[in-house]
Amino acid sequence: MPIKQREVTEEQEQYIKENLEYRDGDLYWREDRPTGRRGVVAGTTNQLSGYRIISLDGYIFQVHRIIYFLNHDKWPNILHHRNHVRNDNRIENLESVTHAENMQDRVDSRSRTPGVEVVNLRKYKAVLTIGMFDTEEEAADAIERCTELLMVVE
Repeated sequence: MPIKQREVTEEQEQYIKENLEYRDGDLYWREDRPTGRRGVVAGTTNQLSGYRIISLDGYIFQVHRIIYFLNHDKWPNILHHRNHVRNDNRIENLESVTHAENMQDRVDSRSRTPGVEVVNLRKYKAVLTIGMFDTEEEAADAIERCTELLMVVE
């Protein structure tokens, strides 16, 4: 089931139009303000999701959604990055899609390498399967023996 986007008020839309401008895939502040200077890229990258975000009036917005709104004067329900790069917010890389279309084109977040698990966009976990054991103690002993064998000695 698709995530329902929060309603944006007319006041928030007006604030966005008056204070932010889109250029080359980024949002820039039109005027100096406490959280940003005129001409400086607005927002930051969310390290967990990889999406650029911005805080406006106490609410967190995804930058790509604001960019789409500024260029189309409407909010998309689901917004897709054509090249799958979450911080590439050039308008030509963004398209409004249905939930079904988005799921059809999604990138598989599972690793294709045995023993490697995807933790998030920038982290991978190496996983070794030693074997199956009848008790927790046997499994713990196997881990201890393997750890000793894998230790690097200088």
